[in-house]
Amino acid sequence: MDAFSHDSTAILTRQQENAFTLDERECTRLAQNGPAFRAYYQLDATVAFVRQHQLHRLAVQFPDVLLQHAQRVVHCLQHELPNVFWFVLGDTSYGSCCVDEVAAQHLQADGVIHYGRACLSPVSTLPVFYVFGQTPICIDDCVQQVRQQVDLVRGKTKVLLVYDPRYLYAMPEIHAKLTSTITLDTFMATMKTEDHPKQSVERATTTLFLGGQSVAKRDIAAVDESVLLVYIGPQEQQLINILLQCNRSACVRYDPQLRSCGKESFSVNKTLMRR
Repeated sequence: MDAFSHDSTAILTRQQENAFTLDERECTRLAQNGPAFRAYYQLDATVAFVRQHQLHRLAVQFPDVLLQHAQRVVHCLQHELPNVFWFVLGDTSYGSCCVDEVAAQHLQADGVIHYGRACLSPVSTLPVFYVFGQTPICIDDCVQQVRQQVDLVRGKTKVLLVYDPRYLYAMPEIHAKLTSTITLDTFMATMKTEDHPKQSVERATTTLFLGGQSVAKRDIAAVDESVLLVYIGPQEQQLINILLQCNRSACVRYDPQLRSCGKESFSVNKTLMRR
């Protein structure tokens, strides 16, 4: 039994159970800072989405870790959209990463605002706006440390930036700065922030999908030994999903909370495959 009580196994188990987490400092920051709260929950973008699509009954879906902020989020949205009915979804029919269209339809909602980590599976009945959150990151420190690590790697022709969804808002600037400072061709995976029923789905023949993110195959046909993955974010489920799919490629990870950067070990990946 001791063989199965290794630290890496315990870490993996905690990551699977808490695929989307907020540490105590982050909760305190959101509770005390009005602008940070609005930015994290993308309140302005949410209001614009509701107005653009002329929605009137909205289900807002929170994972357990964010449910503590549901009342405050809805209060802010009600203040700006007083003629809209709001319903909070907490205990979902499926995993919290999936849009609970069934529960939303029972409430006769005409749209869903989904908060937290999302698997981005296509929706079939209702328009959805995804709010991943906006966790602080020091962009200059990130670019500097990633550049130093990339300079140490040999035998690569391209760099692919992938990331925790909470840093999506910062990725265009990070991508632009890295592109201007390293010699390898650098590409950034993209994520959709909204989805609609019957929306045309990108064909697998032209797009490479990685853990809910995508990159055009004309830029990177496959993530193999020639590609260096650069991941921005903590060591959580999003990273594990990508490493499992791209286990032939080396990976460098920058942790914005710890402000540290280094080559990512595949030990977590191997632990998962043994389970």
